[in-house]
Amino acid sequence: MSLFGYGLFHLILSLIPPTVLRVVNLLGFHGNRFLGLSSLGTVSRSSTNYRSILASITLLWYHLSLRPTFISNTHLLLSGVKQGQMIVEQRLGPQFQDTWLTSYFAGTMTKLQGNIEGALEHFQAAAVQAAHLREIKLMAYYEIGWCQLTIWNWSQASEIFLDMMAEARWSKGFYGYLAAISMGASGGSVAGCRAILTELPSRIKKTINIELDTFCSRKSELLASSSHLEYECKLATLEMLYVWKCLTLTQTQAEEIVQIVDNRPTDLSPSSLAFSYMLVGLSWRTLGNHFKAEQALKIADTITLPDQRDNYITVCVLSEMAELYHHLGQTEKSVAMAERAQNSYKGYHLENRLYNRVNNLDITS
Repeated sequence: MSLFGYGLFHLILSLIPPTVLRVVNLLGFHGNRFLGLSSLGTVSRSSTNYRSILASITLLWYHLSLRPTFISNTHLLLSGVKQGQMIVEQRLGPQFQDTWLTSYFAGTMTKLQGNIEGALEHFQAAAVQAAHLREIKLMAYYEIGWCQLTIWNWSQASEIFLDMMAEARWSKGFYGYLAAISMGASGGSVAGCRAILTELPSRIKKTINIELDTFCSRKSELLASSSHLEYECKLATLEMLYVWKCLTLTQTQAEEIVQIVDNRPTDLSPSSLAFSYMLVGLSWRTLGNHFKAEQALKIADTITLPDQRDNYITVCVLSEMAELYHHLGQTEKSVAMAERAQNSYKGYHLENRLYNRVNNLDITS
């Protein structure tokens, strides 16, 4: 096995979800992330052949696309950006300048630095430069859609994800769900939104990502029967932004969320009600009112969720409470909330996706 293959092998195994990792370990396979990254770094620096380029691209993918999904520490995120900048500048030769590759990763770095408008420009350039490469173009479209969601351009996001649902070979259900909820959140075609949501469960084919397909199918069914579709779609869109770690609230957005939740319907489902209170808690923390943030999160924690699958909301609430208490210097409460989030709930929606986030809370410093 080449050093590149050896490094890639260790890196991939180290990233496998814990529920699958037990089976892999029983078969005698073990992954060491540090060893994988070190091996790929050696290959990346060693020459300019195709293995060096592949190693550099793999490291960019890890530092800029994957690593942000399981860490919340801003310093660590920005250190990943620095690693990415160094790889682009030192290890990708001039032949990659003004190509989709540099535009795409420039967009990713810019997004991680909080400049969403700048990231949009890079991703749009990548989509144009990769017009002849269908899958790469769809990758750029995907990022464009998420950037539009992040800055609350619901209608533009809906158009992007509708195109992706039509063109992509995989994850059609996921793109359809994103298209529907952003369409509903925009207040545009409520009938069109409901039609997509009604049709999605029958169109979703269980793929390798059964967890995500199951989530989108069930949520589509619940939303399609809602009597407050526009309101519930706004909550669902903000929920996806939160779970995908793209909910970076400005003061204006935080104030708007407080108003949205204050005007909520009286007959919301328990899961929607719990999530709405969590949103208020996040908003008050953004606005600097930690007392109101704690009160809102406590209310969210007390709401009983009849369906075990909805406990992903409770886990998120507890994680936010752990970080809030850590920020306030209340270490015992912070640790207690973190332990509840990590140990008290199983079998909920998106458990694998939330695993790293819940088990790597920024409450250690």
